[in-house]
Amino acid sequence: MKRFNVVIVLFFLLTSALLAITEAPVEDVDLAQRPSQETSREYQYYYYADASELTNLNWPTPERATLFQMTTDFGLQYPVTITQLTTYFYEHSSYPWDSDEFYWVIYDVDGSTVLYQSETVHASAYPTQTVKNLALTPVTVNDDFYLAVVPVSETGFPSSCSTNRGTGYPIHSYVGEAGSWVLYDNGSAAYEWLTSVYAEAPEAATGNIEGHVYEYNSTTPIEGAYVVLGGSTYVITSTDGFFQFNDVYVGTYDLDCYGPDGGYFFDEASSVEVVDGGTTTHNFFLQWAEISSNPASVSVDLNPEATTASVVQLSNDGPGTLEYNAYLNFFAPALAFDPDATETTMNRNSDPNTDTVPTIVSNPTLSREVGDVVFELDAGTPTSETQLLGIEYADGFFYATGAGSDADPNYIYKLDTDGNLIQSWEQDSSITGWGLRDLAYDGTYLYAGNETSFVRINPATGEQTILFTFTSANFGGVTCIRALAYVPGEGFYTKSFSSAIVKFDTAGNVLEVIASPGADAAYGMSYDPVSGTLWAFDQSGIYSTTFIEIDPTAGTLTGNTYNVPLVGGCSTQMAGGSAYSADLVYGKRVLIGMTQGTPSDFIFAMELEATETWVSITSNASGTISGYARDSINLGLEFDAAGLSGGAMKEGELVIVHNGSYNGNYRIPLTLNVLGQLDAPLDITIEEVSGDMHITWQAVTGATTYKIYRSNQPDDGFTIYDTSSTNSFIDSAPGATKYFYRVTAE
Repeated sequence: MKRFNVVIVLFFLLTSALLAITEAPVEDVDLAQRPSQETSREYQYYYYADASELTNLNWPTPERATLFQMTTDFGLQYPVTITQLTTYFYEHSSYPWDSDEFYWVIYDVDGSTVLYQSETVHASAYPTQTVKNLALTPVTVNDDFYLAVVPVSETGFPSSCSTNRGTGYPIHSYVGEAGSWVLYDNGSAAYEWLTSVYAEAPEAATGNIEGHVYEYNSTTPIEGAYVVLGGSTYVITSTDGFFQFNDVYVGTYDLDCYGPDGGYFFDEASSVEVVDGGTTTHNFFLQWAEISSNPASVSVDLNPEATTASVVQLSNDGPGTLEYNAYLNFFAPALAFDPDATETTMNRNSDPNTDTVPTIVSNPTLSREVGDVVFELDAGTPTSETQLLGIEYADGFFYATGAGSDADPNYIYKLDTDGNLIQSWEQDSSITGWGLRDLAYDGTYLYAGNETSFVRINPATGEQTILFTFTSANFGGVTCIRALAYVPGEGFYTKSFSSAIVKFDTAGNVLEVIASPGADAAYGMSYDPVSGTLWAFDQSGIYSTTFIEIDPTAGTLTGNTYNVPLVGGCSTQMAGGSAYSADLVYGKRVLIGMTQGTPSDFIFAMELEATETWVSITSNASGTISGYARDSINLGLEFDAAGLSGGAMKEGELVIVHNGSYNGNYRIPLTLNVLGQLDAPLDITIEEVSGDMHITWQAVTGATTYKIYRSNQPDDGFTIYDTSSTNSFIDSAPGATKYFYRVTAE
């Protein structure tokens, strides 16, 4: 067994939440059973997690607390009398305590008013529970309250025990201090402290909640809507839109409404108060947005080197606000047909399942919209692997490293871009533990490393050669070659979480050590040859998948940072390895990433920049369109035939990612036809009228501009004099000089 379900999470809370995750397993846990809970409302333990659910050790500072909601969660009527406090602490051999001293504080519902504070207590190590007996001096609370553990040491020790609830579930645990509590949920992990109170109180009174869900501004019922009480209990509306909750404890609750599965109604939230023996009525009126465009497609004819502007009007026909983001998707031209070939294919960009735009944390100075997820691939299913880590794209195939789904051996996988598993190879038998991490490619070989070795891999055969072994002492302090990038002509760069960046060669010589400028949860790394920068794939941000750009020359962050949204319908994800490519997705430079996700690990590509330039978005690439009045915006496009020969045709689409009622992303086909050589203007006539020279000619089909050239010689010296958008021109300043004229069409 290489990896346990129980992992160590280091969380140091200073002025903001920072999560760093290690791979150190808890190997000596003997989990206790959950204490029984009596059915009466006499003295008993109340808790949100217990020892049987222990998964993590955490030691945030300055304080860590549990919010106890005794009525809504346990059905007790205030006042509640507390006679005992309990907390589990764990001292791991790899993370010994520098102090075992702490004290308990009970805060009122405001999170600031102190109701009780204990003397300094010495923590007992798991599996012993640390207990404070208040039987002689019980504490009475009249409302919800926070029970906080306050370590004496600034390190946060003794470390508390918690369970990881994942995401999407209500939790009651906080970090911070009086008056500034923050839920212990970083977007990919949510923790619940193993703490409890021993208390007594009468059973709370109950009431009911009922109502209907209708379409906005009507009494048209919505069947199949989800109405959620308190973030956990839900009912589904009937054919007449009715919902009901019975025997709900008295109190104030959040009441949320979500549209039917696959529907397009917007969520709506409210707050309701349940009264003793009464029925609270609350109705929801759900809004929606509807997207349409004019025109439905755009086709432009241009002469070579010409440009033109175009507008697409986006409208919202629903009552709710339409939110949208637009990007360009390019189609590669079809391959020429070869009658002797065994197979003919058309290379077109993959249709992604989710095209949402990450939050741009910095202010990138790029010429086009960036950050769109333009490719997704489930890699966990075809490999039957739950621990995919590294990723590289080489010569039309993906290569991934996997830790063997918690069992030896580790593997290297080769997949095509359709997700077919082409080949798998066992990693070298000396590569144990989690095995090889991120991959890099030098055009001939793949490379990867772990905690002790750096390995060269033949991508055709899977043959592996260990190039060198290392220790952190002689490798710039790097304990694992986790994030890896190859820079042609320079060598390799690596980083492991918050370590320094180390530049090295294939012989293991350390060429440079760069103090970490940030990206302190780095798991993947790739080199961008256009900008000359490194991109770290970092386990930070709302979904623990953030690309952070690093200038290796200056050893600083550039300020360009992109949060990657959840991909593939996963509920959680975390950064794995990364790569760079200019040929995976036609017309785009992309960053490729591996997500360590739930329920599967995914390969994805995020657009950095478009490499096709025949069309670009010039205005209103993203925004909102208010509803209820058929509001609209004009999205600007520019078509450019620069560098294109006559007869060329370019195809693509304008993709609108939105929250409206259109199924899937709204797609507007785009076509640019480059016209061939135009005919020369014929029947040119010149007539002098009152000293002005009136020139006319026969209009040329397809021409948008005519250039007028002038010379005082009949066969030489012609230079452009002016232009005209029609088939006529007046030279009002010929003077006494005799001129000759020529006209061309464009």
